[in-house]
Amino acid sequence: MAFAGRSRGTRRRSGASSCPSLFFVYFPPLKSFAYSPYPSASSLSAGMKRSEVWIGNVVKCRPPANRDPLPEELEACDAYLQRQIEAINPSVIITLGRYSMARFLPGAKISTVHGQMRKVGERHVIAMFHPAAALHQAALKPAIISDFAKLPQMLEQARKALGRDGPQQSESSEPARNDPQQMSMF
Repeated sequence: MAFAGRSRGTRRRSGASSCPSLFFVYFPPLKSFAYSPYPSASSLSAGMKRSEVWIGNVVKCRPPANRDPLPEELEACDAYLQRQIEAINPSVIITLGRYSMARFLPGAKISTVHGQMRKVGERHVIAMFHPAAALHQAALKPAIISDFAKLPQMLEQARKALGRDGPQQSESSEPARNDPQQMSMF
């Protein structure tokens, strides 16, 4: 089935990295946030460099009129997300929000599993509230801040469980450059 919002939806760009060990999967909260770097801000708040993460989406275009994605739209885009995950082969997937969480933890409620790490297949999956949830549900802000504060320890746990010492390093001969600083949402 064709994606209903393809011709009118917002075009999305996925984040690129040469050697990511961390994969953020999310659904952008509103069309106005379509090019906002929420996952980048999240990764930087967890002590990760932007080059160490990949950002993917459960749908490749924002549905029209800022509506939630339909099940058939999620299904139509799932093969693309699966191929990205297979190609990148991250050790940890962090889901931001309920749509991406449902892809990896079907039947779970984000209100009960947020901030927890679970083994799904050969990867670790960490379900988290989307940071934008704090903008429209202020009561979630402390939980979001707490979950992101625990993220570095959970990533270290996942690396140890997988027998890795730390983030994978790219074997590039390019000189190190200063990455731009992302402002904190909180």
